[in-house]
Amino acid sequence: MTEFSITTIGYALEDKVAKKVAEKATHVYLPASWEGKKVRVILLEELDE
Repeated sequence: MTEFSITTIGYALEDKVAKKVAEKATHVYLPASWEGKKVRVILLEELDE
């Protein structure tokens, strides 16, 4: 996995940790007011493969 840089403009920021919900899936909870809005999730740590 290659590290890269992104510049973006946004309206709010939530720092979260993805939590396991199934064997092969994780989930990130966000404020209910964000429902139906476009969001972007960025992996900030390298994966341990």
